Order: sequence, then C-alpha cells, then structure tokens
Amino acid sequence: MDDRIFIHGLRVDAMIGIYLHERTSTNPVDIDLEFGVPGRGVYESGELLDTIDYGAVTSRIKEELAARRFGLLEEMSQRIADILLGEFGAPWVRLSIVKVGILAGVARVGVSIERRAAGRAAREQAEQHFAAADAFVPDPSAAWRDANHRAICAGFAVHAAGGASVRDT
Repeated sequence: MDDRIFIHGLRVDAMIGIYLHERTSTNPVDIDLEFGVPGRGVYESGELLDTIDYGAVTSRIKEELAARRFGLLEEMSQRIADILLGEFGAPWVRLSIVKVGILAGVARVGVSIERRAAGRAAREQAEQHFAAADAFVPDPSAAWRDANHRAICAGFAVHAAGGASVRDT
C-alpha cells in the first residue's frame, strides 16, 4: 500500500486551449492530485522537511499555470506531473485536470494520468539541479523549499523498478 498526500478541487484560471476563443482568455480548470509520501521518516519525525508540503505544491502549480500557455490538458497534466516528480521528489503522482463548462451540455471534460519517478537517474538529476540552485537563492522561502527538496531527493526517493528506497539500491 502506497501512502499518499492528496489535494482535491484546486481551481486555477489557466491559459489553456487550442481554439481561438480559448487563446484570448483564461479558463477555469479543476485539478485533483494524489502523490506518494516520499519516505517513512515523517511518521517518526513529524517534520515538514520529511514530506512534501502541499501548500508549496499548490503555490508552485498556480505559479506555473499563470506563467505558461498550454494547448491541451494532456500537456498541462504532464507538466504538473513533472513538477511533482522532479521538483518535489514525489515517488509517484496521479492527477486529473478538468475544464469546467467548456462544451455546451457537458459539465466537465478532462484528462487523468499516472506517472512514477524514474528512480536513481531522476534522483541524481534532481540533486544536480539543487546543487546549481545553491549558487543563487532569491529569498528565504526559496532556500527552505530547496532544502526540503534536497532532503527528499537524497534520502527518500523511491526506485521505480522495485519500489525500494534509493538507500536499498
């Protein structure tokens, strides 16, 4: 059984769509996320550094969707999965994104995807990213977030092939 963190009903006005009327404004999307707890340490320590901060996740998703235009929900969902796996060190992610009221007579249309971390290679790539980030940290909250991600990537990433801790491989 995989322990999970979930965020349901995150509503964001996003730049999404391929049709002309969608490209000239934002559209509301509802996002449901579930992602794996990155290790067992949080159950002993009770420390936020040993898990993934769902407040930081929602802020990062809102930031990304405000800064970038997406053509399709599939593209948007993959980008969000990449953020959770790469930046936050989630061992796996399951997410659904729904456009609300986009088609006449249809309440919701959407996409659901599931992704797993790539294992040791993904962890090493994340560690390189955080080492580069050490050279310039623009504000204290970013420093805390980067330290959180380094700790998770270094000690609690899950190997995709067998589900073993990186420490076990």
